[in-house]
Amino acid sequence: MTDDQPLISIALCTYNGETFLSEQLDSILNQDYKNFELIISDDCSTDNTSIILQDYNSRDQRIEILKSDYNQGYILNFEKAIKHCKGEILFLSDQDDIWVKSKLTEISNCFVNNIDLVFHDSLFIDEKGKSLQRKMSDRFTLDQKINPLSFILFNAISGHALAFRKNY
Repeated sequence: MTDDQPLISIALCTYNGETFLSEQLDSILNQDYKNFELIISDDCSTDNTSIILQDYNSRDQRIEILKSDYNQGYILNFEKAIKHCKGEILFLSDQDDIWVKSKLTEISNCFVNNIDLVFHDSLFIDEKGKSLQRKMSDRFTLDQKINPLSFILFNAISGHALAFRKNY
């Protein structure tokens, strides 16, 4: 970690995610930006998700695991994770994503000149991680000339594709 890197928080929520969870955790922990905390909120998984989380938690001090006493659903689960985040910038993560190694660096570098929220495109992959040759922007206008109708009429930005300032 370097002193010039502000703390970033990643809120990752899980529920029965054993199939893809290890690959996602590896992609986060191998980021080229190192000053982050990973807040994982598990929503009463009944598969091996808890075992996987405990294994990763024992190997990396940046991970904090929150467990629910009852199944709350994904909205409350994310709210819980976000409340525990201490970083200046927050990233949301699903349990079945795979992040490119430079995601934290590239997105955090966009937070200049009073920018409070940043979003990016997403490449769709299959269950084996192979590209489906489609991106989110193929369906919605997400370039420099953003079409506001994409935001009004559709869910054009997925949570996994955005980051925001904690004070936002």
